[in-house]
Amino acid sequence: MLHDEWKYGQDGILDVTQLRFFTLKSAVRLFAETKYLVQLVQPYFSGRRYSIPNRFTFGLLSGFLAQRWLIRLQTR
Repeated sequence: MLHDEWKYGQDGILDVTQLRFFTLKSAVRLFAETKYLVQLVQPYFSGRRYSIPNRFTFGLLSGFLAQRWLIRLQTR
């Protein structure tokens, strides 16, 4: 969690053949390694519960407070 990465192995709950979990870092890397160009990565906040603390910290905690991430892509 601290490195923003899920490590997959040959067996177990993080088996490479199972459902995938993506962090922001791994999602952006997935698109960057394919035919997509990442144009924008922006945190998404619904409601004041997370958006107000994000404003008070000048966006420094957006990685922890964001409920979703909006990623805008363009084909190359």
